Amino acid sequence: MEKPIAFASRLLMDIEKRYAAINKEALAIMFGVSKSAQCSYGRCFMLKTDHKPLERIFGNNRELPKLATNRLMRWALILGNYEYSVEYARLVGTPWRMRCRAFQ
Repeated sequence: MEKPIAFASRLLMDIEKRYAAINKEALAIMFGVSKSAQCSYGRCFMLKTDHKPLERIFGNNRELPKLATNRLMRWALILGNYEYSVEYARLVGTPWRMRCRAFQ
């Protein structure tokens, strides 16, 4: 049975708004893991992402591309301290995405 362990949000800083899409998605994962570190450290948990390339980068094989940014490499090393699995969850037309776009 899946249960979320936390809900959190924050605004992107000006410099983060200029990140590539993959870095923004990875930043969201890092933010979520850091916010729930007390609950998740030492336990196996599942990360769900709708960004397919992150499944490969942060997944079980952890295949970092040779030309990955230093930021992605650093985050992959930090996530290496946790016991987790990554699952690609195709999210098409989910209500939360529609609500977010309504306010933009």
